Amino acid sequence: SKAHNRARVDRLDSRLSYQTRLKARSIRTPEMVHHLKDIRRCDEHDDVDFRDENELKRFVRPGKWLSLNAGSVRLLRVNVVSTGIAIVLLWGFVIWGLVKPRYMNNQVTEWKTWITYNFTWFYIGAFNAWIIFLLYVAFSKYGKIKLGRADEKPEFNNISWFSMLFSCGIAVGVY
Repeated sequence: SKAHNRARVDRLDSRLSYQTRLKARSIRTPEMVHHLKDIRRCDEHDDVDFRDENELKRFVRPGKWLSLNAGSVRLLRVNVVSTGIAIVLLWGFVIWGLVKPRYMNNQVTEWKTWITYNFTWFYIGAFNAWIIFLLYVAFSKYGKIKLGRADEKPEFNNISWFSMLFSCGIAVGVY
């Protein structure tokens, strides 16, 4: 009976639109979603090799990505939406700067002054909140999560990591 219900749900799923399936997902019983084996917490997934196309398709929607391949070699993969928005914004500022450089300079200076005057408190508060969050993550159970494969040793020890991050922070401050 469970196998029959599962087959019926699979047949229905193939005929329904993505939006309809998304809405119906919340009313499904545990028996109906038993076959969805990939619904796990992120730390329960096996090591994933994103160079493998099939593994990658488990985590991204292929319709939102533009790929450029040369034979079996992937040359480029970009998200159409985020890349398009970034291109329009960046080229808009470049064209604005080329067409009206004095006006743009005055406007950007005005924006910078307004932001500095009104949001310095937010910058300081966000920095402090970020430090508190990082300390929480470092000393909680999440600080023990290994970044990388289970069998790999870290390339750098903690002191080296701290030194690299500290020097990057100083470099940003100098700039």
